Amino acid sequence: MQAGLETQRRDAMRLGYRDGVAAALGDVVAHLLRTEQAQRRWRGDLLAQVRELLAATSRHADTMLAVLDEVLDGLPEAGADAAPDAPLTLVLPLRLKVRAAAIRERVQAVCQAPLKIEYRTAGERISVHRAGAVIEYDPDDFVAHAEVALAFDAHPARDDLHALLAPALASLHERVSELTRDTEATDTARTTAALPVIPDTSLERYTDEFERD
Repeated sequence: MQAGLETQRRDAMRLGYRDGVAAALGDVVAHLLRTEQAQRRWRGDLLAQVRELLAATSRHADTMLAVLDEVLDGLPEAGADAAPDAPLTLVLPLRLKVRAAAIRERVQAVCQAPLKIEYRTAGERISVHRAGAVIEYDPDDFVAHAEVALAFDAHPARDDLHALLAPALASLHERVSELTRDTEATDTARTTAALPVIPDTSLERYTDEFERD
């Protein structure tokens, strides 16, 4: 009776532990999935905000003028082989037309060549042409390169996950192995107890035959 109760207790403990571990692992997996989904939404929202900020900044009039200053700084080197009277053509977005006087003053401060300013009705690209040399700035290209530079992989590598989970999984594996060994020992004991006992009658047959002789 006592052995049977002990066996039932061990079985209940093993099954309860197994079900508890399964439920806990299910909760952990569900939490990880929710966390991953939330992280992806956060990452998407963050990149969308960064993209919007980059687009607005790269197209701001002051940014365009700062870029134009940088382009003009490189103009003497780019047009070093140009004749002094070679015309300079500046193509700007139409919305910068209101800054035409300030832009003309900036250009003439670094280059005394004849200046022609044109305006494009589509796109935000700035182009400077002189004697076959072309210098351009496109906000869309700037944003694209910035997005590549900001790209990151928020998913940890499998090796990192294995290293994080290894200690917990090792202790869990040891406990499961221990319960498995106990179960196997219990099953072996049950099988041994259930085997029928067959009496050995060989000695009796030998004795009977000896007496008849």
